[in-house]
Amino acid sequence: MTDNILRQATQAEVDALNAGRTFAGQTRTTVFGSNPNAKAYFVGFEGTRNNQNDPSKGPITNVAVLTNQANKAFEQSGGQAEYYPGPGTQGALQFLDLGFGSTIPFAARAATDGFQLWAQKQFESNPNTEINLAGASFSRGTITHTVFLNTAYSEGVGKRGTEFFGNPSEPTQITGYSAYWI
Repeated sequence: MTDNILRQATQAEVDALNAGRTFAGQTRTTVFGSNPNAKAYFVGFEGTRNNQNDPSKGPITNVAVLTNQANKAFEQSGGQAEYYPGPGTQGALQFLDLGFGSTIPFAARAATDGFQLWAQKQFESNPNTEINLAGASFSRGTITHTVFLNTAYSEGVGKRGTEFFGNPSEPTQITGYSAYWI
């Protein structure tokens, strides 16, 4: 293969290229698994009437499969995966919940609380922890998932009384998020 130079770059093009290189050098992009301080947290939010813990609710769903696979993968890495049954699986409240999704804010709050406690433990054991958050959801579980994300982002993971975990100027400390709505 021969190199054919069609034209020489203008000074503006060279400056733009160098500016991009400088920006890329200043931007920290971590490929998950390449940072020894990285930990992953996975959340799975089921759709209406789906609950892997109750076989009468039907076959296991993709959300449950992904959450279970994440848990298995995290056995070695110290990550965490949590599964939340869908609206309409709460016993006596199920019919009200089926119509109005009344348990959605409570499930999102429970998920946020669990994530924050886990994150604080990670920061206590290693202040340089990098948290990678991922999740999957289906149907009305996507609403719960969205409420969880908004709450976790707005509250951050590091505030508990007067103590801070992680970077006090950036209490959210979530480096990346991947969501899969199935």
